[in-house]
Amino acid sequence: MSEAPNLAYDEVKDHLAIRIRAHTEFANFQLEDWLAENLEIPAGGALLEIGCGDGNWFETWASVLGAGGLITGIDKNEELLARAAGREASCQKLLLKLDFNDLTAFLPGTFDCAVAPYSIYYADDPHATMAAVHALLKDGAHAYLIGPTEANAAELYRLNELIFGFRSDDPTARRACRIEAEFLPAAKEIFDEVSCERVPRVITFPSTKKYLEYYRATLLFRESCKKAGRTPAPDEIADAGWSELSLSKEIVVLDARR
Repeated sequence: MSEAPNLAYDEVKDHLAIRIRAHTEFANFQLEDWLAENLEIPAGGALLEIGCGDGNWFETWASVLGAGGLITGIDKNEELLARAAGREASCQKLLLKLDFNDLTAFLPGTFDCAVAPYSIYYADDPHATMAAVHALLKDGAHAYLIGPTEANAAELYRLNELIFGFRSDDPTARRACRIEAEFLPAAKEIFDEVSCERVPRVITFPSTKKYLEYYRATLLFRESCKKAGRTPAPDEIADAGWSELSLSKEIVVLDARR
C-alpha cells in the first residue's frame, strides 16, 4: 500500500498577507460579507475557528456574534497567532496554539458554532476530524468548512506549467477537492444534517505584476520550487509572457449541523 501524501504545511505570514490583500482589493465580492450574511452564527455564542491563522476572519465572526460572543481561535503557527493576538475584535477572543488534528483539549458540547475557513483540508484524517468537531458542538450547532473546489485557481496551474513544465504536484491537486471528496462523505456519516454549496468568485488583478506576486505567494509555487529543486527569480517569471489578469476562486461551503 502506498503511503498517503503529507497534506500539512506551515503558512508563511508574508505570503498569507499578500493573498488576503488580493482577495480584499480585487475580488468581485467580499467573501467576508457573504459569510456574515449566510452562516448561522448565534449572537452571544461561543465560536471555534479551526486554523485561525493571523485572525483575518475575526471581525467577520464578531460582527455576527456581537459584544457578548467569544471567538476561540486555534492554530499551530506561533507567528500567525502573535499577529492574531494584536487584532482588535468587537467581542472576546481566546487564542491557543493547537494542531487541529487533536482537539481533545476541549470539553464536549463547548461551542455554539465551528468554522474552518481555508484550513480543514490540511487535516490528516477527515473522518476523525469531523467526529472530533461534532463532539465539541452543542446540539443544533453548525460546523462550516470553507475551501476551494477543483476548479479553484485553474489559471495558476497553467501558469505553473509554463514556469516549471508541470501543472502541480500531487498534494496540491488533492487539497483542492478534499472538502467535497473526503470531508463531505464523512460529515454525512456523522452529522444529522449536511449540505454543500459552491460559490463562484473571481479575482481580477489590476496588473500582471500583481498577478505574479500572488502566484509567488501560493503554496503551489512553494511546492513546485521544492519539486523542481530551484526557485525561479521574479524576472524569470515575468519574462514567461503571462498576460491573464483574471483568477477563478470558486469556493465550497460545507454546512454540517449537529
